[in-house]
Amino acid sequence: MALQLNRCLRLTPIRFMKTIFKNDPANGGAIAKQFDKPAILNRYRTVFHNYRADGIIDMDRRLKEKGEFTACKLEDILAFAPEPGSLPPVRSSNYMMVLITSGKGEKIIGARSYDLCRHALYFIPKRMVHSSRTWSTDTTGYIINFNADFFDQRNFPADQIFGRKLFKGLQTPCLHLDEQAGPFVQQLFERIIEEFNCDDIAQNELLPLKVLELLIACERAFQKAGLTCDEVVRHPVIEKFNELVEMHFAEIRNVQWYADQLCVHPNHLNYLLKKYSAVNAKESINNRIVLEAKSLLALSGLMVKDVAHRVGFDDPNNFSTFFQKNTGCSPASFRSTDVQQQANEQLAAS
Repeated sequence: MALQLNRCLRLTPIRFMKTIFKNDPANGGAIAKQFDKPAILNRYRTVFHNYRADGIIDMDRRLKEKGEFTACKLEDILAFAPEPGSLPPVRSSNYMMVLITSGKGEKIIGARSYDLCRHALYFIPKRMVHSSRTWSTDTTGYIINFNADFFDQRNFPADQIFGRKLFKGLQTPCLHLDEQAGPFVQQLFERIIEEFNCDDIAQNELLPLKVLELLIACERAFQKAGLTCDEVVRHPVIEKFNELVEMHFAEIRNVQWYADQLCVHPNHLNYLLKKYSAVNAKESINNRIVLEAKSLLALSGLMVKDVAHRVGFDDPNNFSTFFQKNTGCSPASFRSTDVQQQANEQLAAS
């Protein structure tokens, strides 16, 4: 067991820094992280200010030299907001974990709104659209971003990380920690920030372990609150199908195409999806389109015709028909009334 653990953690300093700064091979020592911190934050400011017209900013596309792992204070990011206390809608291939240590504000994840304050913890899945608004001036907290490569290049088994309920089975992405769990989780965040900013070679071994410790602690908190599913089912065909849908839902809605990519018959694909997720392939694709449309309608100022184009409809009328059929209301109606109603329901339940 000890030999296996040592093999998992064996990593040179140079490789570690190349992992943190994937597109910046000039960084050869841990001290470079501290030196580059203002530059990293400045890139966030540039993206927030220059690409607001995108409606939803794709950080994978707009943020150059995006690392596989970053850790910083929430107030540092809010300081560069285009509007005081507000951050524009964004999405990224990185997962995000955030803890609020003081202040209050509103977090929008997907098309749902959450009223957050001290000891609020939230988890953003990859590619999920999210934004922030009306944060008070005394807001503080911690943000951690990471992707699969952060663990893969350290030979951590994928099942130990991304097979957890935190990634697959949350009923809601936000949780208010109690007075016992709050300080404990805060301490874990602080240790990760400290480790990320130190110049000790041991960080090569400690940082991924500390992140794993945080993931386990957060999963326990969500589970204790009854916000995780009882069973997490991971089937390789379904997981690959979901990845393909995430990449192509706006261009390809043909079930046969997805089945061909997976080397399975469409009927078998539908069988697996119905067995493990209770919806067939066509419904899965449509659900993803609807989720994207709702996010664009709720979080961006794009016109309905532009939203239609973003989700693969050349004709806005066809999009409106599709949206009405799958949601029970028109895009305009959803934007004007349903989003506010959902927000009020969420606030009342919090």
